[in-house]
Amino acid sequence: MNFKTAEILKDCIWQIYREGLTTASGGNISSKDEYGNIWISPSQIDKGFLQINDFACINLDGNLMNSNKPSMEFPFHLAIYKNNPEVKAVCHLHSPVLVALSLLVPNQKLVKIIDGFECGYAEYAIPGSEKLGQNICKAFEKNSRLVIMQNHGVIATGKSIGEAADKIRQLSNQIQEYFKIEDALFNSISSKRFDFELEETKEFYQNRAKHFLSLNGDVDIIEKYSGDSFQANFKLNSFQKLQKLNFEFSCNIIPESYLLLNEMILMKEDGQVSVEGHSLFNLYDRMEVFDFTAKVILLAHQMGRINILNDAQIQELRNKFLLS
Repeated sequence: MNFKTAEILKDCIWQIYREGLTTASGGNISSKDEYGNIWISPSQIDKGFLQINDFACINLDGNLMNSNKPSMEFPFHLAIYKNNPEVKAVCHLHSPVLVALSLLVPNQKLVKIIDGFECGYAEYAIPGSEKLGQNICKAFEKNSRLVIMQNHGVIATGKSIGEAADKIRQLSNQIQEYFKIEDALFNSISSKRFDFELEETKEFYQNRAKHFLSLNGDVDIIEKYSGDSFQANFKLNSFQKLQKLNFEFSCNIIPESYLLLNEMILMKEDGQVSVEGHSLFNLYDRMEVFDFTAKVILLAHQMGRINILNDAQIQELRNKFLLS
């Protein structure tokens, strides 16, 4: 099997993650190879350290061509490729600025903003559903260069994965400028390169948190129950700012935030947070998504009025992902 397409995708997702345009568990990317098969990022593997042999390969009928598990959102990738054969790559990311935009209450003002940037708007549907693919394809049919997914994120297509990712970078910068958002509000990534080799150690994830999270001080990771679970205690500038502004923290902003943060989180005064995870990566992933969620809420409040997932949508998520 030729891994050339997977190698291009791996290099792209590594760069995307290190730029802070998505989280370790958020978003997914795919690209067609010369045979028309689709290579797509896998499910539940750290996007900051994907390897070429982690990517799943499926054909246009949705049949798996290798043994890797594709992203749970591969149905909308397939829908896009089938709807527009000219598309060669699909990039779906959780850019903080664009996720914040996706939270705004749908009204004439939001429509005007999105139309002004040649974007489509896909109404919310549960991840992995046929309905989500239908909503996205409908939004792209209006000659949109990208699509904002309500309470979810952004998606772009292109002749290459690099082109699709560049469209998202450009839109993120444009929306940031439009709303006069300062980098300091959400961008906590260190200017130093993050070149650590992946290690399943407390020290690795402590160093990673210092690089990618808006930490105020150090993070203390504690091993619990003979390594069956871990706890992290830390303080976040993003959460502290949220508290000072009297904005409510909610994990109900997008599916990723709810599914990772609906339990095992303890929030305290002055930006203090305690998180538990069943592995070191799961612990870090939840820390990162907590920080991401706080940043997105701050950004969204600066943009306008926020619309979070309703009770029926939360129950649908629970039924599909947590109660089965």
